[in-house]
Amino acid sequence: MRKVLSIHIISIFLLLGCETLQMDIITQETVSNPSHNKEIVASIGDILLEQKTRYVTEGFEIFKDLPSGEAKQGLYSRIGIQQGYIIYKPVESSGAQIINTYKTLIGINALVFFASNQNKQLFYSWYGGFGNIVPAKQIPDTLFKYKDVAVDQVDSIQQTLIYTGKQKNIIKISYRESQGGMARTAFNMEATYDLDESNVIAFKNARLLILKATNTSIKYSVLKNFND
Repeated sequence: MRKVLSIHIISIFLLLGCETLQMDIITQETVSNPSHNKEIVASIGDILLEQKTRYVTEGFEIFKDLPSGEAKQGLYSRIGIQQGYIIYKPVESSGAQIINTYKTLIGINALVFFASNQNKQLFYSWYGGFGNIVPAKQIPDTLFKYKDVAVDQVDSIQQTLIYTGKQKNIIKISYRESQGGMARTAFNMEATYDLDESNVIAFKNARLLILKATNTSIKYSVLKNFND
């Protein structure tokens, strides 16, 4: 389930840059997996239910690893405008990666990134000695395509339910919260549910219909997610 919100403007700083970058988010949405009323089979340790925040912004896709070695194929998202250039970063979950192939005159690694100009030309770039953007090498148009890119919001809270097993007719479920990829241990909980009482289990606002449960797997469907 997705809930599309209004356009948001987020200010972030890029290391070594002199200006504040404005991230122009096209949409921000709450993503729930899996969808409602669909029969799912999961094993012990699998995520039964998750909810997180995702935004869509401008970006591009590199179709294959650049032959000169500067970047891996995948998605790259816009993070703002600086010195007249649009700056992009890799969406790591897509396999994208920018590889540093440049060292400064004093032998240290430069901060490398992709930048495009007003003519939509894309460059492998870095910062010069005075913080100026150096559009060092143009990427051929045949190797990439501009497109909207969906990115999980790093600082959003992700909520999950995990199946941890069964004893007689009692099932065990773990609730986990994470933020920025780090577990929020104070919000982790373990819960047990007696299926003799009901085959509908609840945690916060979430509701799951349990169809079958064993010591190795569980079959269920989602009635409600955390924020429904």
